[in-house]
Amino acid sequence: MHRRFVSGLAVAAAAATLGGLIFGAPAAPDARAQGTAPERIDTGKACYVQLPDMPAERYGGFGGYNPETGVLVYAGGATKFGANETRVFADMYALKLDGVKDAWQKVTYSAGVGYASEKSDQGCREMSSVSLNGSNWLSVMGKDGCDNGNTDTSKKGGDIKELAIGDSASSSGVRWIPNSGVSSLPAGTELLKNEGKLTRLMAAYDTQRSRLIFGQGSYNDEIPTESQDVVYSAKKSGSKWNVQQLNIGGSKPVRRMGTCAAYVYDKDTGVDGAIVLGGNSGGQTSTTYNEVWWIDFKSGTNGVWQEITDRFANQKTADAEGLSFGGRREGACAYDPETKMFYSWFGRASSSIKDGASHSAGLWRANLSQLGDAAASLTWERLGADNIESTSAKKVRAVRAIPSVWDPKHKRFFVLGGRASGSDGNEAVDQAWVLYPDVTGEACATLDPYAPFRPGTLPTTSPPTATTPTGGTPATPRPTNTPGVFPTADTSVSACPQVESKAPAAALAQALSNPASLSGYNAPCNPNVPQSPVNPIRRHVTLRNVNLPYHPLYNGFVLRCGCQ
Repeated sequence: MHRRFVSGLAVAAAAATLGGLIFGAPAAPDARAQGTAPERIDTGKACYVQLPDMPAERYGGFGGYNPETGVLVYAGGATKFGANETRVFADMYALKLDGVKDAWQKVTYSAGVGYASEKSDQGCREMSSVSLNGSNWLSVMGKDGCDNGNTDTSKKGGDIKELAIGDSASSSGVRWIPNSGVSSLPAGTELLKNEGKLTRLMAAYDTQRSRLIFGQGSYNDEIPTESQDVVYSAKKSGSKWNVQQLNIGGSKPVRRMGTCAAYVYDKDTGVDGAIVLGGNSGGQTSTTYNEVWWIDFKSGTNGVWQEITDRFANQKTADAEGLSFGGRREGACAYDPETKMFYSWFGRASSSIKDGASHSAGLWRANLSQLGDAAASLTWERLGADNIESTSAKKVRAVRAIPSVWDPKHKRFFVLGGRASGSDGNEAVDQAWVLYPDVTGEACATLDPYAPFRPGTLPTTSPPTATTPTGGTPATPRPTNTPGVFPTADTSVSACPQVESKAPAAALAQALSNPASLSGYNAPCNPNVPQSPVNPIRRHVTLRNVNLPYHPLYNGFVLRCGCQ
């Protein structure tokens, strides 16, 4: 079902104020981008804003986003025509969130890279989407042409394909990395036997060991025994990825597909592992699991399985407000190391919980700051109810099979395409939405999703103007340096440990002594809401991309909350 609109909106004074808090002094929007305001939903704890619809209906596709340039990408995916006919695609589309163009742009690429595209019904679907370093994303496994002939000469196998997202929604700005893929699939595994055609799998990037973690999933979602309980790791060598099976200790979860995972690292509390959410048994009569699991890497590279479901007080039992999280599968999830929040949005859910629905349009989060304390109770917070589609006149579609794509810089989460509940359960949609936690009321009504990159605004690398957020505390004046005098270190900030080995000591000392010169100065962890005890000012000096060496122009210092 198509619902077209012209993107861009007149920015009211309140939106300008919000943009000023986040990105510096407000500027007039580009006249070319004015038009009908997009639909938006104020949930009371979050703001849902509609983006331009994608060019075609898709579910199970690959997504990526560059938080430094505002370029959003969607590739592959499929549509279903009844229960027994599926069409798969290799098309790729991109949208730059600057408000200039009101439609996604098709990005062409050669037949030798990316997904197989020479024949009809070749492409890739039901893979996992993983951020490698912000600008680069990984398409992990999947089927129907994800390997372009690398692991399966019939071009139907799965693979690890890398996509670089630059500063434009074009073939020059969005490019597959040449020759990316797995070097080989591990001998004696189901992954090799099935030529990598693993679908509806979980995947996350382990930043401490520079490796991809992926697994579970299914080779045939209609047969429960084809669901998997195995996890793999992959490390990059050149453009290729070396894959091996992880022998994780502990009692592992039963076979499942449709799980969602995120890597969680907190140096201060000693937390190091992957959180794995929900899942489904597979098969015609299936079970959705109301479970949360943890792979603990603190004690070793193979890790240990631990079930932590019971640590979430309202996972199965309703809280004082009558809310419980329930079983989940085939939704999106992400962990924000700055705020220590784990987010889950959309997917399949439970209709038996309060305001529940079998297809969710909900947004939930859990504070994992106490994850390292085994005795500490954790709680799910609902930011958007699962049944929004049926209760809102705006009619955002509740969908599953969407990529886990989010913007860590501006704290927002994307919904791209997906599979809705149609007359036969097979309806693919073309929707695109962006979700903003903690933005409500007037801030939601006037929020400009294109503000960070709209032409005429200050570059996001410039330090924001010191202002007093509404309801917040007065901003600290920026320190000034006397010419000819080397400034002393500002004790209110500290350097992340991994930065010291990747940057010259003099450059780091200069950054520590003059934090006002850094992007993120005087900004709260979540820039969309005022500073508060639970939303403090950024105090950790790190690199824009912690996986790359320091460069004064391309990979400089920034201020963030916490260290990855």
